[in-house]
Amino acid sequence: MKSFAKIHQVELIYTSTANDDVTIKGDPGLLRFALINIIKNGVEASAPKGSVNISLHEMLTDVYIVIEDNGNGMPKKILSQLGKPLASRKLNGTGLGLASTYKITECMGGRVKVESDVNKGTIFSLYFPKWVSLEV
Repeated sequence: MKSFAKIHQVELIYTSTANDDVTIKGDPGLLRFALINIIKNGVEASAPKGSVNISLHEMLTDVYIVIEDNGNGMPKKILSQLGKPLASRKLNGTGLGLASTYKITECMGGRVKVESDVNKGTIFSLYFPKWVSLEV
């Protein structure tokens, strides 16, 4: 994603407050697809010299990933349609990327929360149950 962001002149910033060994149960390839889709959308929504912040956080039973852009944001009417096929603000968009992201997250036992302010940006928060090994 770094080269894609660089082409769009958008800075990717990653931070983490989680332990190094935090684990999410699920398919790594599908999780990667879901995250790349949101990050790509954030880069495309941001103006040149903008930024997309990606952060990983750990709670007692959950892990959550926050992807925040400083793009145009979305009105409430659009927010209520996110995650459904054919709901897209892109000229040639189908909405299938976000629909897939929502489905992947749900299949992994997680949920998606979205906040957006027009002319300020959008925040996607993906929550997943932590995978805890019960080895003795």
